[in-house]
This record gives sequence, structure tokens and C-alpha cells, in this order.
Amino acid sequence: MVLLVDLVVAAVLGQVSPPIELPSGPVADATARIPPGTAYAALPVIAEDAWMSPAAWKRCGELLVGEASAPKPDSARRAELALLALAQHRYADAWTRYAECADSAPTLAALLPHFLPGVPVSRTANAALADGAVLAPALPPFLADAPLPPRGFVQRRAMRIARVAVGGAVLALRVSVENEGVQIDLDHVEGPPVKVAIRFPEDPEFGFSDEYVDWFRQDQRGVPHEVALKAGDDTHTLYARFEPRRPDWPTREPDLVPAQLENGTVLLLSGPSAKERALADAVAAFLRDGPLAIQARRADSRAAAPEPFGVAIDLTNAGDRARKLAWLAGAVERRALDRGRTRRSR
Repeated sequence: MVLLVDLVVAAVLGQVSPPIELPSGPVADATARIPPGTAYAALPVIAEDAWMSPAAWKRCGELLVGEASAPKPDSARRAELALLALAQHRYADAWTRYAECADSAPTLAALLPHFLPGVPVSRTANAALADGAVLAPALPPFLADAPLPPRGFVQRRAMRIARVAVGGAVLALRVSVENEGVQIDLDHVEGPPVKVAIRFPEDPEFGFSDEYVDWFRQDQRGVPHEVALKAGDDTHTLYARFEPRRPDWPTREPDLVPAQLENGTVLLLSGPSAKERALADAVAAFLRDGPLAIQARRADSRAAAPEPFGVAIDLTNAGDRARKLAWLAGAVERRALDRGRTRRSR
């Protein structure tokens, strides 16, 4: 399903300062409820590589257990889950957690800059952006009134912030998902010349074959790209062209827990180092002690499993480890919170 971006974007003006444009849906509705001048709630600062340490898995499990059993959602816990999702580049999950904080304007105000313009989760959102700041915007939230795209397709959508203070200048930033890639537009609104560096947000089903700054192909991919802006410039455009990923593992979990999880064990195949083993042990504990109570353990190989096991997740390859772990954390989070909603509605 292809939609014109002009029809996708719902302006959220007059309430939020600075003006924000977001796709229509719960995220835009929640954002529109932030009064101008709202003080930021205090949020935890999450390390960029938090999920490579056992502490993040333990903390996420604690948050999910608390939320799955709570009589109503807690905005502080949901906000921390949103930041943890952003650190794993699970943008759809992070936006969902953001919208669930709608009853706390201070929490929304503190969270929003981490999505747009993309203040890294390793920084506090209310810190001034210096000349040369690195921004990591999220993908825009999905449209609420359109079906999710099938595998290999995208939903065109966009978001924009009209005023971003960087150094002594003010910039405007727009992030859009197009048919063939992600586009980021930067405009110099006022003030002195400044530089910013932008990191492209990735879709879980797509990598990027090429990345461009002002239509010049960049030698490196997956790194922040620097842009110099000054008064009178035309719009600066950064573009990353999609490259489909092979479906090496599922990206959308089934509605029911598979029988092999109910009756078997998730086997987490770790690398040989002590750090890799500790990470796999922490992920196994997250599955066992979390709200789903899935049997799991670490192993060096499938041959090390005398008991029948249901699913083996290979974490030995550092190149795809982060994406596999993000898929696993997201699948557990969505199922746990869906179960919590079901219990509260009874």
C-alpha cells in the first residue's frame, strides 16, 4: 500500500513547543497533549551498548514483570522500556511505549527528543546540543489507520520538527520512509553556521546498500554523517537506499507461543569468551525469570543439549548478534505486555 506523504503527516501544532509533525495515531495524539513549557521528568540514561551487558537484560525483565502484573501501566516503567527499545533500534516498540505514557506530559516531554531530533539515549534530553552534535532520529511511527506492510514492503510516512537548537543556530529536521529508502532533510532556519552528524535509523527488515549526503555517495555506511549548514543554504538531504535482509529468522512472532517453547528449551549458543558466555547466561535468565517463564539456557553447541530443545538461537556471530537479540527482546516484551492488558481488561 503506497500513500502520499502529504496525506500521511498530521500536524501537531499549537500545543507542542517546538512544533512537531507526526503520522496520525496514538503517538501524535499523545504528543498533542504536551503543554508548552512542560518540565521534563527525570529519566534514566541508557548506554548505547546497554544490551551487550547482562544488567540491561536483568533490568528489562524486572520492568516487564512489574508491568505485566500491574493494575495499570506505570509511565516511569514504560518510559524506561521505551529508552531500552531505542537503544536496540526497536523503533515501533519504543513509539508504542511512548504513547502509553500519555497520562504523564512531563514523561512524554522528556522522551520525545530521543525520537526526534534523536538525542542519543546515552544523554539527557534537556542538555543543550553543541555545534557538531550527533543525532540518531528514530523511524517515524506507523500510521494507525493503515495496515502494516507485508514483508519486503514499507509504509511511507514522515515526521518533522520545526526548530532544533544546535550551538547558536536553529535547524529544522524531517525524517521520512520512502519506497526505496530513508530520507532525512535538514534546513538552516537561523543563526551562525553549524555542523551536525546524523545516523540513519534502520528498519528491522532492511539494511542499507548505499548512504548519501547531498546525493554524494559516502564511503562508510552505518556511521554518523556530518553536514555543515549555514544561512541561505538549500535543503541538505541525506538518503539511505534499502537493501532487503535475508529472512534468517522470523521478524514477526506468531500469536501463540509455539509448542517447542512450551515443551522444550530455548538454547542460546554463545561465543567462547567469558563476556559472550555471560551475555548468553543473562539472556537465558531473562527468558526464565521474566513474565513468560520460558525455559532457556546457554550452551556451546547444539550437541551440548541432551534434553529435547525447542529453539536454538545462534549468538556466536557478532555481526548479527545485536539484531537477533533485539528481535528476541521485542518478541518477549510485546507478548508480556499484551498478556498484562488481557488480565487488566477481565
